[in-house]
Amino acid sequence: MCEDPRELSPEFARTIEGLTGQIKNPVERLRFLRNCTRSVRELESRIPGVPRLARPLVYRYLGWRGLTLIAGDNAATVRKAARGKIATLQIAIVLAGGGLLLGASYGTIRMAATLSRDTAAVKTRANGIPKAAPVRPPSKETPTVVTERPNSIWLVEKGRDYELYSNGLRIDTSHRVKGTRRSFVPIDEATGAVLAPLIEPVGIVFHTTESDILSLEPENNASLLRNSKNLVAYIKRHEFYHYLIDRFGRVYQILNDDSRANHAGHSVWSNEGKVYMNLNHAFFGVSFESRFAPEGPLPLTEAQLQSGRLLTDHLVRRYNLDPRLCVGHGIVSVNPKTRKIGHHVDWAKNFPFKTFGLPNAYDVEPASVRLFGFGYDDDLAKAIGEPWPGVLKAEAELERDALTSGRSTDDLRLSLARRFDLWFEEQSRASAPATKSPNSSLTTAPAAAGPGVN
Repeated sequence: MCEDPRELSPEFARTIEGLTGQIKNPVERLRFLRNCTRSVRELESRIPGVPRLARPLVYRYLGWRGLTLIAGDNAATVRKAARGKIATLQIAIVLAGGGLLLGASYGTIRMAATLSRDTAAVKTRANGIPKAAPVRPPSKETPTVVTERPNSIWLVEKGRDYELYSNGLRIDTSHRVKGTRRSFVPIDEATGAVLAPLIEPVGIVFHTTESDILSLEPENNASLLRNSKNLVAYIKRHEFYHYLIDRFGRVYQILNDDSRANHAGHSVWSNEGKVYMNLNHAFFGVSFESRFAPEGPLPLTEAQLQSGRLLTDHLVRRYNLDPRLCVGHGIVSVNPKTRKIGHHVDWAKNFPFKTFGLPNAYDVEPASVRLFGFGYDDDLAKAIGEPWPGVLKAEAELERDALTSGRSTDDLRLSLARRFDLWFEEQSRASAPATKSPNSSLTTAPAAAGPGVN
């Protein structure tokens, strides 16, 4: 169950033991105990600050949360019951907090009213003449703001070096060049067969440039402008991205929409039974002038956030992109040699999918793990902490498949890796006429050439 149960709190052991009876599948029961144990070891270092009477409730909440992640024979029923208990606990906490707040507010109001009456009485006695209360003007409520979102986005105005669209998006086209024409072949997930070639993009991969970043302050204005100019020139020279959004929210188009860009390197994603490998052709590359930080505030300026949302909305509508194929670089990047995910980690965490009107790609089981058995190493854990939820779901699925087939998980991963090699070779062969370097992976720019690009 764990390395040393004696190190765990007896209260935790009793609480969790009472929950394991709901799990019929012995493998899932073992995984549940292991996960709860791992979670509580961190909590045990901080738990002395929690009153002893509250500890069973804290442990029970941890157990319920663990039950929401299990799979197996009666998983759906157990998960539903656990979620219900968590929701009930949250509602109870909110109601209790609201009651305390209401009581405190009522007492404060009563006290203020009493003091007000006493003060008024003293003033009346002192002046001898009662004073009428001042007449206050009627309060004006803030009007409800209603915005209009058109059903389509169209080109409003086009100049020699810019395009203006109806949603407010303005694209600087003064640096736009034509690259290698995009052409790619998806693979049928069920059969492994190479499908018909396509020339229209199917999705977007979001990046950060990992270049030198200065704080957005007036005194840095000249340097900020110079950095953006150098970055545009560097990206254009190497055809790294289709679009760049600088620190001021300016959107630059570097490559024509019908060109491929060297942005994704070795990468894998799938949707609706189609697998896309090496996404340079199939996906747009959109990069923010920024440095990825898995912790702390979002590494974007407010202007970048707004421009990124407008650009995404424009591309999704213009090319009828499936929002489920709009993902971060870090969750599609792989290393075929080491069989590991997260070769690049930009946007492996914290991309604002909801703000961009996109589904949360972090919840999706990545094809690199689900279909090809890729794992992750300590380098990824050091960079972002625990992998995104979809990875953990896919790994649990691999364990179940290995158990069902009577094989070890390592043997299953090895078999899936051979599938990757085969599909990779077939996809590369079918795409060969369309590109000079379909599997180009990105490097960091030399210091003398300008900022680095991830």
